[in-house]
Amino acid sequence: MELYHGAHTKFKKHMGQWWTTSLSSAQSYADKYGKNKGVVSEATIDPDGLKVLDAGRYDRDADVSPGDGDIRNFRGWDLVQVEDEDVRGRPHDAYRIVSKNALRRLQVKTSRRATTQRSQNNKQLAARLKR
Repeated sequence: MELYHGAHTKFKKHMGQWWTTSLSSAQSYADKYGKNKGVVSEATIDPDGLKVLDAGRYDRDADVSPGDGDIRNFRGWDLVQVEDEDVRGRPHDAYRIVSKNALRRLQVKTSRRATTQRSQNNKQLAARLKR
């Protein structure tokens, strides 16, 4: 399974980290403050044999995810799956790494600076204005 992680800080793989199946959502998390300084990481994980808890949906009104909180609350599970929303309200599946077994299986392929469509448009506009 392909997963993506977007952060506006330097990337470091760790327990409790959230990953999404949506590249555009990961990019929006990385570019949360519109400064395009975040990092998007791409990874794969083989979920066969992992215990996956379907924790439900993100509650927009309460701004609460059923997968948040102390990872000790998820003892006996490897991944917590949530129907989430990114910072722009777009739905996507999110997976939280809650066991050492899942963390070992997560194979990070790349980590690169985030680029959003907005930042690409801004670069193109700046290039046109320089002409």
